[in-house]
Amino acid sequence: MEQTKIIMKKRLVIADQDKYSKGNEMVSLKDVNKEQIQQLSRQLWRSFKNTPDDRGESLSDWEKEVSESFKGKYGELLRTYSFISKDTESDQVLGTAIVSLFREIPLLIYLAVDPDRQGEGLAVKMLDKVVETMVVSDVYKELYLVVIPENHRAKEIYERYGFLTVGSSWDEVLNNMRGS
Repeated sequence: MEQTKIIMKKRLVIADQDKYSKGNEMVSLKDVNKEQIQQLSRQLWRSFKNTPDDRGESLSDWEKEVSESFKGKYGELLRTYSFISKDTESDQVLGTAIVSLFREIPLLIYLAVDPDRQGEGLAVKMLDKVVETMVVSDVYKELYLVVIPENHRAKEIYERYGFLTVGSSWDEVLNNMRGS
Protein backbone atom coordinates (compact mmCIF):
# COMPACT_ATOMS: atom_id res chain seq x y z
CA MET A 1 0.00 0.00 0.00
CA GLU A 2 1.29 3.43 -0.92
CA GLN A 3 2.15 5.71 1.97
CA THR A 4 -0.13 8.74 2.45
CA LYS A 5 1.59 11.88 1.25
CA ILE A 6 1.09 15.61 1.09
CA ILE A 7 2.24 17.32 -2.11
CA MET A 8 3.28 20.94 -1.67
CA LYS A 9 4.49 23.67 -4.01
CA LYS A 10 6.14 27.05 -3.81
CA ARG A 11 5.81 29.65 -6.53
CA LEU A 12 9.26 30.98 -7.45
CA VAL A 13 9.17 34.77 -7.66
CA ILE A 14 12.07 36.86 -8.94
CA ALA A 15 11.03 39.79 -6.71
CA ASP A 16 11.77 37.63 -3.64
CA GLN A 17 15.35 36.92 -4.73
CA ASP A 18 16.97 39.34 -2.26
CA LYS A 19 15.42 37.65 0.78
CA TYR A 20 17.40 34.45 0.37
CA SER A 21 20.54 33.80 2.39
CA LYS A 22 23.80 34.73 0.77
CA GLY A 23 27.19 33.14 1.28
CA ASN A 24 26.14 29.60 2.16
CA GLU A 25 28.94 27.12 1.59
CA MET A 26 27.15 24.67 -0.64
CA VAL A 27 28.67 22.29 -3.17
CA SER A 28 26.73 21.75 -6.38
CA LEU A 29 26.00 18.20 -7.42
CA LYS A 30 27.03 19.04 -10.99
CA ASP A 31 30.39 17.36 -10.56
CA VAL A 32 29.72 14.83 -7.80
CA ASN A 33 32.12 11.89 -7.57
CA LYS A 34 31.72 8.32 -6.32
CA GLU A 35 33.10 9.11 -2.86
CA GLN A 36 30.65 12.00 -2.47
CA ILE A 37 27.77 9.71 -3.50
CA GLN A 38 28.81 7.32 -0.72
CA GLN A 39 28.97 10.22 1.76
CA LEU A 40 25.59 11.42 0.52
CA SER A 41 24.07 7.96 0.99
CA ARG A 42 25.41 7.78 4.55
CA GLN A 43 24.15 11.28 5.35
CA LEU A 44 20.65 10.49 4.02
CA TRP A 45 20.54 7.20 5.94
CA ARG A 46 21.58 8.96 9.16
CA SER A 47 19.14 11.82 8.56
CA PHE A 48 16.08 9.64 7.97
CA LYS A 49 16.85 6.97 10.58
CA ASN A 50 14.43 7.06 13.55
CA THR A 51 12.23 9.73 11.94
CA PRO A 52 8.64 9.46 10.66
CA ASP A 53 10.16 8.84 7.19
CA ASP A 54 12.20 5.82 8.34
CA ARG A 55 10.93 2.61 6.78
CA GLY A 56 13.75 0.47 8.13
CA GLU A 57 16.21 1.06 5.29
CA SER A 58 19.81 -0.01 5.76
CA LEU A 59 22.84 1.95 4.62
CA SER A 60 23.03 -0.46 1.66
CA ASP A 61 19.40 0.37 0.79
CA TRP A 62 20.26 4.08 0.82
CA GLU A 63 23.32 3.52 -1.39
CA LYS A 64 21.05 1.79 -3.90
CA GLU A 65 18.41 4.54 -3.58
CA VAL A 66 20.93 7.33 -4.19
CA SER A 67 22.50 5.46 -7.11
CA GLU A 68 19.06 4.91 -8.68
CA SER A 69 18.11 8.56 -8.06
CA PHE A 70 21.24 9.68 -9.91
CA LYS A 71 20.26 7.33 -12.77
CA GLY A 72 16.77 8.86 -13.08
CA LYS A 73 14.48 6.95 -10.72
CA TYR A 74 12.51 10.17 -10.09
CA GLY A 75 13.26 11.76 -13.44
CA GLU A 76 16.34 13.61 -14.58
CA LEU A 77 18.39 14.87 -11.66
CA LEU A 78 18.57 18.67 -11.83
CA ARG A 79 22.13 18.94 -10.58
CA THR A 80 22.30 22.71 -11.09
CA TYR A 81 19.64 23.08 -8.37
CA SER A 82 20.92 20.26 -6.12
CA PHE A 83 23.46 20.80 -3.36
CA ILE A 84 25.29 19.24 -0.47
CA SER A 85 26.44 21.23 2.52
CA LYS A 86 29.86 20.21 3.79
CA ASP A 87 31.81 20.96 6.92
CA THR A 88 34.86 22.86 5.67
CA GLU A 89 37.17 21.36 8.28
CA SER A 90 36.16 17.68 8.27
CA ASP A 91 34.74 17.52 4.70
CA GLN A 92 31.73 15.70 6.22
CA VAL A 93 28.40 16.01 4.37
CA LEU A 94 26.04 17.86 6.73
CA GLY A 95 23.00 18.30 4.54
CA THR A 96 21.53 17.49 1.18
CA ALA A 97 19.01 19.10 -1.17
CA ILE A 98 18.32 17.13 -4.35
CA VAL A 99 15.95 18.25 -7.10
CA SER A 100 14.76 16.15 -10.02
CA LEU A 101 12.52 16.77 -13.02
CA PHE A 102 9.62 14.49 -12.07
CA ARG A 103 6.84 14.23 -14.64
CA GLU A 104 8.02 17.55 -16.13
CA ILE A 105 8.01 19.49 -12.85
CA PRO A 106 10.92 20.31 -10.52
CA LEU A 107 10.58 18.16 -7.40
CA LEU A 108 12.68 18.44 -4.27
CA ILE A 109 13.17 14.71 -3.72
CA TYR A 110 15.43 15.04 -0.68
CA LEU A 111 16.05 17.73 1.88
CA ALA A 112 17.94 16.19 4.77
CA VAL A 113 20.24 17.41 7.51
CA ASP A 114 22.61 15.27 9.56
CA PRO A 115 20.97 14.57 12.94
CA ASP A 116 23.92 16.10 14.79
CA ARG A 117 23.30 19.41 12.98
CA GLN A 118 19.51 19.59 13.06
CA GLY A 119 18.01 22.67 14.67
CA GLU A 120 20.76 24.99 13.36
CA GLY A 121 18.78 26.32 10.39
CA LEU A 122 20.70 24.31 7.80
CA ALA A 123 17.54 22.98 6.10
CA VAL A 124 16.34 26.53 5.52
CA LYS A 125 19.77 27.60 4.24
CA MET A 126 19.70 24.70 1.80
CA LEU A 127 16.18 25.63 0.67
CA ASP A 128 17.44 29.19 0.24
CA LYS A 129 20.23 27.98 -2.06
CA VAL A 130 17.90 25.79 -4.15
CA VAL A 131 15.25 28.50 -4.52
CA GLU A 132 17.78 31.27 -5.16
CA THR A 133 19.45 29.24 -7.91
CA MET A 134 16.09 28.41 -9.47
CA VAL A 135 14.89 32.03 -9.32
CA VAL A 136 18.10 33.33 -10.90
CA SER A 137 17.95 30.75 -13.71
CA ASP A 138 14.30 31.69 -14.39
CA VAL A 139 13.67 28.27 -16.00
CA TYR A 140 11.02 27.00 -13.59
CA LYS A 141 8.22 28.95 -11.93
CA GLU A 142 7.42 26.50 -9.11
CA LEU A 143 9.13 23.93 -6.92
CA TYR A 144 7.26 20.90 -5.59
CA LEU A 145 7.98 18.51 -2.73
CA VAL A 146 6.32 15.63 -0.92
CA VAL A 147 6.06 15.24 2.84
CA ILE A 148 4.26 12.59 4.86
CA PRO A 149 1.58 13.82 7.29
CA GLU A 150 3.43 12.31 10.26
CA ASN A 151 6.51 14.46 9.63
CA HIS A 152 5.12 17.52 11.41
CA ARG A 153 8.52 19.19 11.83
CA ALA A 154 9.30 19.11 8.10
CA LYS A 155 5.78 20.18 7.12
CA GLU A 156 6.00 23.18 9.47
CA ILE A 157 9.37 24.21 7.97
CA TYR A 158 7.95 24.00 4.46
CA GLU A 159 4.81 25.95 5.36
CA ARG A 160 6.84 28.71 7.06
CA TYR A 161 8.99 28.81 3.94
CA GLY A 162 5.92 29.43 1.76
CA PHE A 163 5.06 25.99 0.40
CA LEU A 164 1.33 25.35 0.06
CA THR A 165 -0.47 22.01 0.10
CA VAL A 166 -1.81 21.24 -3.36
CA GLY A 167 -3.00 17.64 -2.97
CA SER A 168 -2.13 14.06 -2.18
CA SER A 169 -2.19 12.43 -5.62
CA TRP A 170 0.25 13.26 -8.40
CA ASP A 171 -2.38 12.62 -11.07
CA GLU A 172 -4.76 15.05 -9.34
CA VAL A 173 -2.08 17.70 -8.85
CA LEU A 174 -0.77 17.46 -12.40
CA ASN A 175 -4.27 17.50 -13.91
CA ASN A 176 -5.15 20.61 -11.86
CA MET A 177 -1.85 22.24 -12.83
CA ARG A 178 -2.34 21.61 -16.53
CA GLY A 179 -5.98 22.66 -16.38
CA SER A 180 -5.11 26.07 -14.95
